[in-house]
Amino acid sequence: MDKIKANTTYYARSIGDHNCIFELTVISRTAKTALINYDNEKRRAKIYTDSDGSEYLWPDHWSFAPIFRSRNTVKPKRDWE
Repeated sequence: MDKIKANTTYYARSIGDHNCIFELTVISRTAKTALINYDNEKRRAKIYTDSDGSEYLWPDHWSFAPIFRSRNTVKPKRDWE
């Protein structure tokens, strides 16, 4: 049961391009929302909970939008790194 934490950076891979990595920083959080810095823009995002109790953020709601899971705090490597 992982939780979204303030002052933490989270990463997500693109569904369409394995080497495209999105980055999101949580500035602060409440029980249901988080103030985030995403695409150099500060905004609020709802905190969702999986069936196993771990939390995730889904700041954009479009078909290939990245989902930032609470366990993804280590920046993944691209194919050439």
